Amino acid sequence: MLVPRLSGPAALGLAGLIVGAAATNAFILGTSPLHPLVLLLVAALVAWGRREQTKAVLGYLGSRSRRAWKTAQEP
Repeated sequence: MLVPRLSGPAALGLAGLIVGAAATNAFILGTSPLHPLVLLLVAALVAWGRREQTKAVLGYLGSRSRRAWKTAQEP
């Protein structure tokens, strides 16, 4: 989350990881999931604030993968 261009996708990945941590705390460890949920809120706020950069990065990766697919399909 330190690279500005990648902070949005990194925050989304971190949010997914924290959801798993909160579920582990609640259902397996039997402890309070409050701490992971607070961190989830922070990661979600970063992801929301960087949503335009995230769209740009995902759009670039999507166009790049489409070009690679077309190149691979050529005889």
